[in-house]
Amino acid sequence: AEDAEFPRPVRQRAARTGTILGLLLLATCSDEGSDCQVPLDEQEAPKSKAGYFPLEFTRSGITCNFGSRKCLPTLSGFEIDWYSAQLEAAKEPSLYLASRAARPTDALAVRFTWLRSFHPPVVVRIEGARSKGFQLVAKELSGPGGYEPGQVARTVNRQLTAAEAARLHEMLARSRLFSLPAKDCLMGCDGASWVFEGVDSDGYHFVDRWTPEEGRVKELGMFFLGLSGWRFTDVY
Repeated sequence: AEDAEFPRPVRQRAARTGTILGLLLLATCSDEGSDCQVPLDEQEAPKSKAGYFPLEFTRSGITCNFGSRKCLPTLSGFEIDWYSAQLEAAKEPSLYLASRAARPTDALAVRFTWLRSFHPPVVVRIEGARSKGFQLVAKELSGPGGYEPGQVARTVNRQLTAAEAARLHEMLARSRLFSLPAKDCLMGCDGASWVFEGVDSDGYHFVDRWTPEEGRVKELGMFFLGLSGWRFTDVY
């Protein structure tokens, strides 16, 4: 019965956070807005060797107030393994590793990964440069985002039109995506992770939000989903 109620990654996250998660579900938690160092005995090393995310994410994070102040990692080792497994199944490259290689100054890559508990994961990646144009690659997997990812079920691979590329830059500028904190203090059980990664002349960027109902991440995510040409009835 427990397996039917919670997808595996989300259920394990709930068990790991214990009473803290209970407080999150019952009250509005506040982001103190400062980076912090996760205590050594609370750091969780990932098993994945794919290199999708920096290990520093498990060591530093954000200070949240759940009745008392607590430092949460940007991504736990468990979350790195979860997210990496989805990206590996989608046969996606590591944008983090790409950010460490030489790139043209006007090069840009942005990836949106949408992990819904009970529906197929969707990945939309846009890469290119203002001088050469931008390529969109969208993939939907066959498994629900909270369980095993399955395989690539459908793909879109096409060039963005000039109007779409202009709209992309407008949306990125308006959202100030690359200036947002990597994490906030909101989390829960059933829902979805809305994950953005970016690579530009300033390096690697990461933003992760749990089931945003409104705001810049929600708006930009819907824009990326719209570029895929696919329709989704279960948006959360």
